[in-house]
Amino acid sequence: EACAISPEVAAEARAAVSKFVSSADREPISDKHLGDKMTEKMEKELERFNGFAREGDAEAERVVVEKQSALRREIVALANKLWRAMCDANNRNAGITHDGYVKRFQLDGARHSQAFKRGQVACLLLDEAQDCTDSMVTAVVSQRLSGQSVILAFDEHQTIYQFRHATGTVLNGIRSHVPPGAGVVHTRTLSRSFRFGPPLDRLATELIRFFKTAAPQLGGGSGGGGGGSWADSMAKATVTATVTATA
Repeated sequence: EACAISPEVAAEARAAVSKFVSSADREPISDKHLGDKMTEKMEKELERFNGFAREGDAEAERVVVEKQSALRREIVALANKLWRAMCDANNRNAGITHDGYVKRFQLDGARHSQAFKRGQVACLLLDEAQDCTDSMVTAVVSQRLSGQSVILAFDEHQTIYQFRHATGTVLNGIRSHVPPGAGVVHTRTLSRSFRFGPPLDRLATELIRFFKTAAPQLGGGSGGGGGGSWADSMAKATVTATVTATA
C-alpha cells in the first residue's frame, strides 16, 4: 500500500498532520490543514492551464478542477489515517511527535482534571506563550474548567516559531477562546523592565511604533543598565493575560 502512494502525496499528508496537531481544531483533519505550498501549487497549475486552454473550454477546466479535488481528498484521507496510526499505542510503524501527544491531551478533556487536580494546583503560568502552538495554549486555558487560574505571559513582538505553526491565533483572540463559564480575562501590559535603562527604552518604543504604527510606552530602570524594583518589574512583565474565576 505504501508503494502506491507518491512521495509528494505522503509529504503533503505529513505536513497536514503537522498543521493539524499545532492548531486548536477538533478532529478530523480537513482541507484547511493542507500546506500553503500545496494550495499555491494547485492555484498556479490552474492559472497555467487557463493560460493555454482554448477560450470557453469549460469541460477541460472542469477535468483539471476535479483532478485537484481528488488529490486534496487523497491527501486529507491519508493524513487522517496517519493521525489515527500515531494515536494507536499498538502501532509501531508510526511514531507520535511531541506536538502529537500535546494535541491528544488538548482533545481529551477528561485528562485535564486528572493532570492538574483542583486543590493541588492553584495556578498555571505559561511563559513565552507567543512561541507555543495554538493546541498547547488551548490545553492550558482549558484548565480554567478545573478551577485553576491561568496566566499567559507573552510578547507578540518576539515570536520566532511561526515555522512550526506557532501562529498566535488563540492568544490574539484569547477572550473568545476561553470556555463558557471558565472565567474572565484580565490583561496587563509591560510598562517597566529591569533589563534596560531610559536610552534603550526610548529606542525600543520608537522602533515598535514605526513598525507597528502604535506602541505602549515602555519604561526602563533609572540607570543605563537598569534599576528599580526587580520583583516589581518581573511581576509587571509576566502578568499579561490572566484568566480568573468570575465573582
